[in-house]
Amino acid sequence: LSPSICNGRLQGPLLYFWDTMLSEDIFACLYDERDILLRVVQSVREMTKKCRDVQALLSAVRILSWASICDCADVRRPALEGLMLLLGLPIPRVRVCTAEELYLGLMEREDLGVGSPADDALCQTATDLLLNQSWDMDNLRDLRDARNKLCVCLGVAPPRQLSIARSPQST
Repeated sequence: LSPSICNGRLQGPLLYFWDTMLSEDIFACLYDERDILLRVVQSVREMTKKCRDVQALLSAVRILSWASICDCADVRRPALEGLMLLLGLPIPRVRVCTAEELYLGLMEREDLGVGSPADDALCQTATDLLLNQSWDMDNLRDLRDARNKLCVCLGVAPPRQLSIARSPQST
């Protein structure tokens, strides 16, 4: 599970493998194993940091979505934070898949947020954001604003915007 062991060539196949095993319900016995789930979520988040392989990212979305509906808030929070990061990527297909998985998670588990169960108004706001936002549009600033509102509804901190230092231009 260690991302340092899984270099770039192995990360995609490992994500595909986990995704396949989850879709076949092979890992259902791990659903109550908080420590293992947490390690999987942390590994997936680490592997997706610089990943641009769309299929690997879609597998990561499904893995994190699976973890986001578990009963343990210690696992749910990093899974939701990882999904929020993926929701802000400049790859429209990944954003759309992430929004769909989050919506399905909300429908399956009405208190998808972390901490206390979300009230009806927050659940409705989150559902409206996921359904009404066009997640495949090009304007990342508006998308990230909608994502940050969704973070508030789900009780997770919005991802930090990385500032890129610009070198002074010589004149």
